Amino acid sequence: MKFGVIGTGKLGTSLIKLLSQDNKLRWLVARSDSSYEKISQIAMKSSVYRSIDAINVNCDCIFISTDDKNLSIAIKQLAANNAINHANTFLIHCAGSIGIDIFQPLIDKGAKVAACHPYQTFFAENIESFNNIPWGIESSNESYSTAELIISSLKGIPVRLSANVLKQKSLYHLSAVASSNLMTAAIQLAKQIADTSGVDSSVFLPEILKTTLENNINSLGDKSFPLTGPIARGDVEVVKSHIEKLAQQPHLRDAYIAMSLATVTLAYSEQLIDESTYNSFLKILQMNY
Repeated sequence: MKFGVIGTGKLGTSLIKLLSQDNKLRWLVARSDSSYEKISQIAMKSSVYRSIDAINVNCDCIFISTDDKNLSIAIKQLAANNAINHANTFLIHCAGSIGIDIFQPLIDKGAKVAACHPYQTFFAENIESFNNIPWGIESSNESYSTAELIISSLKGIPVRLSANVLKQKSLYHLSAVASSNLMTAAIQLAKQIADTSGVDSSVFLPEILKTTLENNINSLGDKSFPLTGPIARGDVEVVKSHIEKLAQQPHLRDAYIAMSLATVTLAYSEQLIDESTYNSFLKILQMNY
């Protein structure tokens, strides 16, 4: 099976690297000068187009990995390109919160489609990041077997999203955002506070981060909430002192308060702290926010 890739962001570049390594990439689209120069060095055996309109070589499957705001535009441009044999091309978009209805212009041309979202972060553009990751798939019954085959060929784990998940697909995507993006923000906050305190974050943070992550992964199969520290203990005065110490770094103070509000809310919802303690935390956090 031969592929085309539209979109040269982190996911798109990772897909290009993976498919090029296996000699499966027939072409890609790189619009900007910077992406064209970068990608041309990676995919030297593949055609590189500067626009979707320029595509004149067919392939078996096209991955569309543009950002969400440009997805509809890319689909309309593909549908308008009559050099593409739409009826014999399988098309996949990788947006986590968007369904397959967006493909209607291509469906009208006879194309088979699927939304396949890799539940992973691709910051390092590393092809190993594809190994054994779940892909949330939305497709028709007719198209699912093809989507399943393609994702499996990328060493992924195809998971067909249920009708209930699809009704609130943005929440499915939000869970990935919370797993990666929000966790990154929490770690970067810890790093900046540690650096501000004068300790070497590269020495002090790794082991506590590893243990915390391991505790939380282990808790996924049960109802435990592996929280320790002042909020779990109900120690309002310690949190108050933290806020005071960050008075000269308002960006760190505001981030700490926002994350503490989230932690307090979750701790209360899981009955880790009682209502009185919860309200005491809210008082000192909200008055400083």
